[in-house]
Amino acid sequence: MAQFRWGRKWHRWSVTKLGRTLGIYTDEEINTEIFTNIYKFRSDQQRADFWAQVADGPPYEVRKAKTSRLRDPLLRVLHQVMRHTICGRMDSSGNYPTPDVLFLCSIVNRLHVNLAARMAEFFLNIAGWSTSSEIHGGEYVTQLAHSLGVMTDEVVNGLTLVHVGGEVDLRSLKSMGLVVDTQNVPRLRGLNGEIRHPLPPLPHDEDEDV
Repeated sequence: MAQFRWGRKWHRWSVTKLGRTLGIYTDEEINTEIFTNIYKFRSDQQRADFWAQVADGPPYEVRKAKTSRLRDPLLRVLHQVMRHTICGRMDSSGNYPTPDVLFLCSIVNRLHVNLAARMAEFFLNIAGWSTSSEIHGGEYVTQLAHSLGVMTDEVVNGLTLVHVGGEVDLRSLKSMGLVVDTQNVPRLRGLNGEIRHPLPPLPHDEDEDV
């Protein structure tokens, strides 16, 4: 069950309704394992084991885990993407709480995660209970606003501030250790410091062997 407050009114939706409304799942996907498989960490140890697989430093602790600990710079960029979408919230961008670790685990290990169920938990835990609490969740909050009739054309046209998420430009990539200059050419650096060529190799021309 997804529970959140909007406009001082509580809403309680099924996970199925939330998944459809947010545009995460189609009617056909609702009846497949893509939706029915609700993977989550079975224990704190399983979560800690995965964190040790991808990050350096001390064992995982919710309030101490940081994005900068991730060994592969590409995973740090991926977290930047998640932070502005499925994990959008108002806190330090360097934190790495359990929901973020779960999403990362599903991507790294190619596991099916019911995103609607995870968002239901996210809204319940992040929205807060007091009347002054804010609701977060990146672009999915906008989807909720449209579905509840809040984000009308009249409202959109009257907005005076448009929030633009932080850009991941070349300077950001360099500060994250993802891009290095080799022979005055910026190139990607992946896991274990491997320098990746910016262009794929040319296809082999069989006529040259004749």
